[in-house]
Amino acid sequence: MVSGPFDYGPATCHVGADKRRVNNSIAAHSRTTRSGADNPSAASLGAEDAYLISDGSIREDFKQYNEGRKLVLRYQTPRRPYGLSEYPNPPGIESDDKALSKEEIELTRTALVYHDRYISDHTPGPVEAKVDLTVVDNISGGVGAGTQILLCKVEDTQYDGDTEICNNGKMQSDSSIRHFFNDTARRVKQACDAILSPWRQDAENAGDAGPSEDQKQEKSVLSERPTLIGDRLVLGQLVVVKVYDAMFYPGGMHQGLWKATSIADQEHSREAGTYSHLWTENKTGKLQITPQFYGSWAIELTTVNQQVSQKKRFARSIMIEHVKGRPEMADGTEFIFDEDFRLGVLQRLIDGYVNLLHVGVWLRIDPEDVLLTGKDGDVLLDKPRVVLIDYVNARIDSQFKKPNNIYQPWKMPPHPFGEFSMEKMIHFSGWYNHLWTTHHFDRWMKQVFGQLDDPRYTSPMVSKAFIDEIGTEDTGLPA
Repeated sequence: MVSGPFDYGPATCHVGADKRRVNNSIAAHSRTTRSGADNPSAASLGAEDAYLISDGSIREDFKQYNEGRKLVLRYQTPRRPYGLSEYPNPPGIESDDKALSKEEIELTRTALVYHDRYISDHTPGPVEAKVDLTVVDNISGGVGAGTQILLCKVEDTQYDGDTEICNNGKMQSDSSIRHFFNDTARRVKQACDAILSPWRQDAENAGDAGPSEDQKQEKSVLSERPTLIGDRLVLGQLVVVKVYDAMFYPGGMHQGLWKATSIADQEHSREAGTYSHLWTENKTGKLQITPQFYGSWAIELTTVNQQVSQKKRFARSIMIEHVKGRPEMADGTEFIFDEDFRLGVLQRLIDGYVNLLHVGVWLRIDPEDVLLTGKDGDVLLDKPRVVLIDYVNARIDSQFKKPNNIYQPWKMPPHPFGEFSMEKMIHFSGWYNHLWTTHHFDRWMKQVFGQLDDPRYTSPMVSKAFIDEIGTEDTGLPA
């Protein structure tokens, strides 16, 4: 839960000329091509109603995420990643859409979310799937905390008309067996091009203006009907749901003029995009550094606020593997954290990271985003699996305005010696000996990863030569 003051914005009504100005602007805003004249969810909120809506229902609405509550999710292809300088804006999204207008500053959080909810609305896309979940625990989150991280149990799944219902944790059909396995050929066929296409949602958001050249180009990529990106769920399975619900994002001065609805949408686009990309590259799940990915979903939500006439709304989310572990190994397994153990963990973390670089993904590694688990399902492991759990600020090279394609052409991942140093790993001091000098760290790196010409990796003399040629600033990679 978040501590300290929390401010959703003004909850009082101004009168006179200001009120007329705001109402007129909101009404005009609902008619823009950005929300679409035919989009009922964006235009249905009357100007007068939007201006008068209070935030008094927020804490009651948050109870939809409480333990025991039921959630209905529908599959939704994520937008292409955006919100970082390396990424272009997706079709239908302009830079001005990310910031509060003068009129929107006057709105409460509830009014803004319902007025701007076309951003998260579920739009039927090329893949139809529906999942029913029960909340088991709220792992992280709260009112004003930003993303909500929920542990949920799968009760029912519908993939393209194939329905399975959970009965006391047991499957009613054996169709989940064929869902559970995903062959490489199917992943490669659909690939990550699917995440480039906003599909109908961006076409509708564009209103009567017709498809842009970007939209035409992106839709042509998917000339064939794509399949769902992400592994299929098994009934009775525990899964982690990360919800990007703008209603419960922080507000106040520290957010500046950035719009909470846009921040939530951007964060979802980047994290869902990264997981989608890694899934298609077979870099998620079983003993990988990235948790298994089960797709991008829109959660059906409502409100008890009597001032909102059309109460149904959606929030974007992703579903990922429930890693049965915590940073302190509180999953029932026991290991002796001596130096050999700690260095082994660091070795697997570094090796996993360079394999992400090899498929064009890089991110900052922070200790709080690293989990250790001693189990693979119910099977005890001899060595703990190392898992990275936060990809909201990861970069996908292929989605850049100007992709660099540095590591992808090489047969093997880059040698860790060229990517890591003791200075870069300073926050992990203690996992390596805190008395070590740079010489000690470098010597250990070559001992465990081999010399620079080790056949398991691409020599840094090769990959770094390319980076030096084009310049670090141009690559977007950390210096």
